Amino acid sequence: MMSQNDAVTASAAGHAEAATHAVTAPCGIRSKPTVAYVICASQRSGSNLLCEALGGTEILGQPHEYFLYWEMEAHDRQRLEDESARPWLIPVDVYLQKLTALGTTSNGVFGVKIMWSYFGIVLKKLRTLPSFQDLSFDEIARSLWGDVRYIHMTRRDKVRQAVSMAKAIQSGRWIDVDREVFAATRAPFFYTQNLRMLKNHVEMTDRDLQYDFDQIARLYRMVCEEDESWSHYLRATGADVFRVVYEEFVEQYETTTNDLIDFLQVTRPQQLRPVRGFMKRQSDSVNDEWVDRFRQDLTTRGDDRNRE
Repeated sequence: MMSQNDAVTASAAGHAEAATHAVTAPCGIRSKPTVAYVICASQRSGSNLLCEALGGTEILGQPHEYFLYWEMEAHDRQRLEDESARPWLIPVDVYLQKLTALGTTSNGVFGVKIMWSYFGIVLKKLRTLPSFQDLSFDEIARSLWGDVRYIHMTRRDKVRQAVSMAKAIQSGRWIDVDREVFAATRAPFFYTQNLRMLKNHVEMTDRDLQYDFDQIARLYRMVCEEDESWSHYLRATGADVFRVVYEEFVEQYETTTNDLIDFLQVTRPQQLRPVRGFMKRQSDSVNDEWVDRFRQDLTTRGDDRNRE
């Protein structure tokens, strides 16, 4: 498997029927999107909330982790046995056709989200196609989707991000939704499928969660490195990048969404559809307790970012 650094170096080296541009695209994609973007994120950075905001407008594509099944194929094949994963066990060219169609709204805007943790897997898989074998990710993306722009989703408080990830790993609960709102919302298939895939996880109580300094320290180093890797990669591409900071986004949800409409140069309808969010905040007193304990332990033990 390609390392993260190799992916950066290699990458830097270098559909929906309603889409209106009659440009022939590779891999059997009927036409390139009119607008395309990639959300670059790390786990627990708030990217699901961003995807919900953008997809909820119904004019900014449906950006989700469509490449997630390739990561499962490499590292978590047991999850591929779930019935909801079977439709994605298809050849690469067909896979690209499918995700482009699903990620594109009726106005021809396409969006997709990629985590750094499996960015190298995505690039390696894309390069199995002869026409892509010598291209960087940015070159492949532009070949598939046209003038691609990037949105970098980041979180300022990396300790809270690491704690959130530790808690998700221990509990098996990566997302949670307001069931009433979810049932009344035309939810994107991605959330529906992932809720099915998570249904077999044992519901754990707070008593089952155990504070683990070493686990949080490892995850803290990981999210810091992944965020820095995205920054390095995006600088190297020289592409247009819009940076979304989670802590600012939650306070300026509508403003950020409107700013992204302008960044993507998407025609704004007279009345923008209000986003009725179904994602539930998962942070609670356990998160606060672990954050405080970890910071106290760091003071006692010293800065452990470079611990083995």
